[in-house]
Amino acid sequence: MYGRLLKSQKATSNNEKINIEDLPNTIYLIEIKTDKVNKTVKIIKE
Repeated sequence: MYGRLLKSQKATSNNEKINIEDLPNTIYLIEIKTDKVNKTVKIIKE
């Protein structure tokens, strides 16, 4: 899958929010990396 990095954010807590209000409506893949887990989550912004 091809794409580009639109935002990068370092978490400062275990309950972090990412503001995508300024991004256009489409499908996004959010990659979450921790010391123990790497996970990709699909988000659909309408």
